[in-house]
Amino acid sequence: MVGMAALEATLVWDDILDLAGTLSGVARVRRRFLSYGQPAEVQGASDPRLHDGNLPERATALARAGLYNFLAASFGEPPTDEYVGSLLESGAIALLVSKGIGGEDLRAWGHAVHLGQLAHELSGAYLEAFLRPGERRAPLLASNDFVAALALDTPAAMTLSHGPAAEAVEAAYREAGLVVGGDGPIAPQHLAVKLQFMHHLAAREAAAWGEGNPELARDWRIRQSKFLSDHLQHGVAGLSEELSRAGAHPYYRALADLTMLFLSADSLELAPPGMARTG
Repeated sequence: MVGMAALEATLVWDDILDLAGTLSGVARVRRRFLSYGQPAEVQGASDPRLHDGNLPERATALARAGLYNFLAASFGEPPTDEYVGSLLESGAIALLVSKGIGGEDLRAWGHAVHLGQLAHELSGAYLEAFLRPGERRAPLLASNDFVAALALDTPAAMTLSHGPAAEAVEAAYREAGLVVGGDGPIAPQHLAVKLQFMHHLAAREAAAWGEGNPELARDWRIRQSKFLSDHLQHGVAGLSEELSRAGAHPYYRALADLTMLFLSADSLELAPPGMARTG
């Protein structure tokens, strides 16, 4: 399987930064969260000026936030004309191939793709892989609670905030001062929402570094590490394999591989001192 073969590779941190620098500008995710109140530790910014001593940490947090944002936008909805135009202009497909992501299928597709048909092609691929019922659908963008409700033809509005998976992630969102809302209903345990939440946490970390508040920045890192291990990594463990089994489009198989590789690398980046990444 292409997806499984790609996962035999690893990404060193320089690869992550390269990918973030290219992919972060491709798409901005639609707002899925509404702030309902600020937790105590984020009140009262210390100093709006950037602190030079923390610039490397801030830059890393911003890069991570950008990559989470790109993945959230990519999995959150079918791609727009703006998305695919930026995707081609950025050279993102060639970069993914150069990092060993997506295998020969992505390489061949990247050579043959044309801008005029790309939005239609990827929109159809997204609908087939993630939304349309049937054997070719990969249901791992939502928890089993949500998928089971869909199979029973339960109205989606009745399932978006129910079930243990939804309740667990919603509790994490509330603890960070957010609730799910914004542009239309979406399950709180949807992969795109989880990725956007990580984008928010990493951006808050970057802001804390910029304010010269390393203690607050480390609090945001702890929150990221916990959410990543408790709610995100296990939720995408089989996504690449499911998409390969379903014969999904090479681009979405590559994104699944990228997501799993990035989450693995990021779990090491967020590890406590003494257990952190190397390279």
